[in-house]
Amino acid sequence: MVRIKSALSAIALLLCLNAAAELNENKHVETWTQYAPAVVDLALPLTGVQSNVCFGDRAVKMTTAYIFQASINAILKSTVDEVRPDGRAHNSFPSGHTGTAFVGAELVRQDYGWGWGAGAYAVATFTGTMRVVHNRHWWWDAAAGAALGIGSSLAAEALLPYLHEWIVEPIGSLFGKGGGNVAILPQYDCISGATLPCIAIRF
Repeated sequence: MVRIKSALSAIALLLCLNAAAELNENKHVETWTQYAPAVVDLALPLTGVQSNVCFGDRAVKMTTAYIFQASINAILKSTVDEVRPDGRAHNSFPSGHTGTAFVGAELVRQDYGWGWGAGAYAVATFTGTMRVVHNRHWWWDAAAGAALGIGSSLAAEALLPYLHEWIVEPIGSLFGKGGGNVAILPQYDCISGATLPCIAIRF
């Protein structure tokens, strides 16, 4: 059951993030690699790797972390008003791609340890580096995005006991022990450009 839930969640995440990537610089590799750590976090159980956290907690924690990162990132982009290196926009600070990648990387480290976390951090670092190489961000934009991503995941981890009590347990109790018919994932809104929580429940 855990493998089925992980597979469906990973596929759903890929589909909604694919829509975001197609609308936003899909010619750049980092537009795709930014999502790799999050997909790995959901899909690793398919390979038999055991997580330190149950599926429901991982899904809620991931959603919370991305809400933090996306919200703060949007506020900073609109208020700092920094020109991008290529001069095409005034929303350079911080790097959203880098932040997205580092949210996932820190989640992988939390849920599977540094063995897998180191690889996820390498992918996230590559993502941030390519944003600078492609002249879409200054190096400090990428550094700030990385800090925001890691901080968002750490905040979600700190809130996990409360999230488990307030969200995972009540939803799980609707369907019996384990809450096997519930999935919570980030969803990209193609119209507004916002990342939102998506909760799927099968009665």
